[in-house]
Amino acid sequence: MAKSTKVSLTLLGIIIILGFIVVAIVETVKLSYHTVDEAYSELVLKEHGIRKNQDRLVEKAYYSVERYTFIPYVLNDKVSMLHLEKGFFGWRMRSHYLNFDANGSSVYSDINNLNGETILYGVIPENITPEVRVVKIDDMEGKIFKLNERTSVFLFLTESKDDTKYTGIQFFDSNGNVIGI
Repeated sequence: MAKSTKVSLTLLGIIIILGFIVVAIVETVKLSYHTVDEAYSELVLKEHGIRKNQDRLVEKAYYSVERYTFIPYVLNDKVSMLHLEKGFFGWRMRSHYLNFDANGSSVYSDINNLNGETILYGVIPENITPEVRVVKIDDMEGKIFKLNERTSVFLFLTESKDDTKYTGIQFFDSNGNVIGI
């Protein structure tokens, strides 16, 4: 093969690889948002057909920790949670947990492993929501989001991949007493 043919094929290969890299970057940028609110508007409001001025129909909370933001929300008696991650090009969706029964209980808890971390989340039973001040799994205390008078969600973010060790979710009142379900 002639030297010029080898050079041409090498250049063609480099151009093709660079093209794939450009396409990957463009697609990543398209899936990223400048702010958490922009991501919420695009991913949640549009999905449910809600215009920005109708956002009051959705009861929501924000919780940010390190590079993550969690937005639990209630719409039509269903609890969902948007999980965003801050990346190089902005905020992007990590996951979107949809349609837990807002009148349900921690039975709907779920575990999601990512990047060496475990996310545990669920709905606090409606009948004890007004009383709950603390939620624990073993000795870990979780974050509680009160979305309305009847609906609260809990969230744990741990640095362990071993999700088998998290067994009993317990709810406590303001006096530190365990609340039975």
